[in-house]
Amino acid sequence: MKRAAEEPAAGADKRTKESGGMPAWKAAQLRRSAAPAAPGSKPIPEGRPNCLAGLTLVFTGELSSLSRDDAVDLAKRYGACVSVVLS
Repeated sequence: MKRAAEEPAAGADKRTKESGGMPAWKAAQLRRSAAPAAPGSKPIPEGRPNCLAGLTLVFTGELSSLSRDDAVDLAKRYGACVSVVLS
């Protein structure tokens, strides 16, 4: 008797061909921690001192020309608060 093809459990890891069978969440984590795709491709903005004072920024997604740490440092230099989580 043939068995029907089993479907993965609802909570099972999704794996991608591009990541060599690595779980999708792990592949995404590695992409986020990688260096920017096009470092130095855009000019670093310059502003007045404290021009971002009173703002709280959250960097999400992929940054193409700056590392996340550089973006955080730049925002703080101009007076912004940087949060790592949405609230």
